[in-house]
Amino acid sequence: MPHSTTSEHRDNKEASWTTRLIGLTLVFAYVIVVHWVWGWSEIFNQWRNWSIPELFAVLLLILVTYLIRAIRIWDYFRRDPGVKLLNCLKLTLLHNLANNLLPMRSGEASFPLLMRSYFGLAMSRTTGTLLWFRFLDFLVILLLGAAIWMFWVKVNTLYWIIWLIALCSPVLAVSVQGLLLNGLINRLPQGKMQRLAQSLLSGMPQDMPPLLRSLALTWANWSLKLSLFALIILVFTDLNTLDALADAYTEAGMGAKFNAVDQQRQDLQAALKADADAAASLIPDSK
Repeated sequence: MPHSTTSEHRDNKEASWTTRLIGLTLVFAYVIVVHWVWGWSEIFNQWRNWSIPELFAVLLLILVTYLIRAIRIWDYFRRDPGVKLLNCLKLTLLHNLANNLLPMRSGEASFPLLMRSYFGLAMSRTTGTLLWFRFLDFLVILLLGAAIWMFWVKVNTLYWIIWLIALCSPVLAVSVQGLLLNGLINRLPQGKMQRLAQSLLSGMPQDMPPLLRSLALTWANWSLKLSLFALIILVFTDLNTLDALADAYTEAGMGAKFNAVDQQRQDLQAALKADADAAASLIPDSK
């Protein structure tokens, strides 16, 4: 027994150092990419337009968005042993680094790998959870954009009724998922395919409380991120608040940029985001 405990401790220590090495490698790679794309000297020049309190406030709000995403993971898996908020925050930052560094959102594949590394959870299950989180992200981004557009053009009540129905769609989906998905699984070939499908579905919410909490945290994350980007745009442009929100939506939600936003604002955003991601390497593992 003592030998087994010592061996397990050694394995955990090696895994911890491996994870830290991967994190540091990602941070250094990100620093190089930022320098290559924007140039650190140019970025630091833009910081002179902001006071120290303003920079810290914006950076703090960016970190809060990462914290909300970490809470979403922790809350969703809190019944599983060993899932701790601090490790969820580190995992979130590393996952974001991978997404920023790897092309075509291929960094998404790091999420189930990190979940298995940190918490020993099955990759098929956490892949199902990732799909669920991304569905919520897509829905919230879509509804935020629709709300901005409806305020902009002053639509009639019918549009808002449709918007509210879309807002409730996750609740409706979970209400009928058992009936629909069980029928779909039964049509799959028996054996590995059915087991894989069942494992994927086990990563999705099975009842209302975790669904409502993950939906609320998704709204909190994207609302804060959208407001933060809009604030940065307002500082560097002459746009009004609604136009800034629309521009922030394209930046945070869809990845495009309006021509009205100048390069200074983009450089500052990149620098602040780089600093937030770099914090991943400084967070120790929670035992």
